[in-house]
Amino acid sequence: MSELWMDEALRTSKLRLGSRFPRDLRADVDMYLPVTTEVMPGLTVSAVRSALQRRKIEHHVSDSDRELHGCLVARGGHGFVFLDGADGEAERRFSLAHEIAHFIADHLVPRARALEAFGEPIRPVLNGERAPTRDERLSAVLARVPLGVQVLLMARGPGGAVCTWDVAESERRADRLAFELLAPAAAAMASVQGILGDVEDPSHHDQRQAAEHLASQFGLPVTEACSYVYLLLSRRRRPLSVEIFGRR
Repeated sequence: MSELWMDEALRTSKLRLGSRFPRDLRADVDMYLPVTTEVMPGLTVSAVRSALQRRKIEHHVSDSDRELHGCLVARGGHGFVFLDGADGEAERRFSLAHEIAHFIADHLVPRARALEAFGEPIRPVLNGERAPTRDERLSAVLARVPLGVQVLLMARGPGGAVCTWDVAESERRADRLAFELLAPAAAAMASVQGILGDVEDPSHHDQRQAAEHLASQFGLPVTEACSYVYLLLSRRRRPLSVEIFGRR
């Protein structure tokens, strides 16, 4: 089920796919990625704003306050992930995977592309330490790279609804990569088929049963497991479309 963009993301991150489940993703993140994770009770936008101020990170965060499951702040190839301590273990596990997926796909990968294209002289630009030159600004590679501090993803309405297409696409990819980090598609498909067999159009009841089994085996929230079952079954019926997952 791996797409080209996901192959690139996994190579860049150096994270291996899990083999024991539920996966202790935080331990692997601590080992392989320059990311600091903090669990905060009652995580909100204002709490993230205060955390940035404590770390002396200057960046405007959304003025509208709301509750969050997780949030990523990234700059200079390093990340801070904030998780809501009020969430259950499965929810926190998925929130961590989702934010780590953002860090990899939306921060590390574009930086790696820019460094490959321009070399070390571009690093101060990526870190927000100098402005890009005219030639650098005209580069299609640099156009896709976040410069300076990155807070993902705050371009939302007051209730948390995604407002823009690019944010929606980024969220879909983060979910897809999070699934692969926590429940690799081959293992997840085998788990689903163990419940559903080869039935081409299983009932909603049977799909729910498969999702609950998936949630138990891989430590996923049931709601996210239901979405994953749908995607897995979509692939079993036909190749994954660009509309569902995207491909680059």
